[in-house]
Amino acid sequence: GTCGSACTMYLGAANVCVSPSARLLFHGPSQNGQPLPPKVFEAWSRKMADYYPEPIRSWFLREGRNTISGTITLTGRQLIGMGVPGC
Repeated sequence: GTCGSACTMYLGAANVCVSPSARLLFHGPSQNGQPLPPKVFEAWSRKMADYYPEPIRSWFLREGRNTISGTITLTGRQLIGMGVPGC
């Protein structure tokens, strides 16, 4: 199925797996879709990233957090390729 926004943080939970056909939708922190001040954006980006296992954490800090209007979709197959266990 599809997992969007906050539910992607479950990737950091114990014993989580993803189906190759899953779609996970990522975005960075914002306030009602509007950019946050730089220091606040940095703090919330890091807080969100703390929920993700590596290398998803690094990907999020490098790319995923920069999308605040819309989302970036990663498939379960892509996430499995990044080290998340497949179901």
